Amino acid sequence: MSSLSDHPPYPRAVFLHVLSTNSAALSFYKMHGFEFHASLPYFREYYRIGEQLADGCTYVKYINGTYTNVTFTDVCRTFGNTICMPLKAICKMLSF
Repeated sequence: MSSLSDHPPYPRAVFLHVLSTNSAALSFYKMHGFEFHASLPYFREYYRIGEQLADGCTYVKYINGTYTNVTFTDVCRTFGNTICMPLKAICKMLSF
């Protein structure tokens, strides 16, 4: 991260994609300051594992003194995703 933030063009944010069921990666990214940004539903084909489509999500880490403006809609979306994403993952795991 220091090689990104300490040199031109001095980016304001770092985004990443991750499979929504990859709990180890999600924990790693959260531990390193990344925040949930958006859901990537399976029907948009962001991830394909074999013949199965899978949900993904994006995370963001704001750097170089920038931050996001939080709106009421953002709060509602984040709350909804926090509740729905784990439930969707559990349902997918239980439906063989």
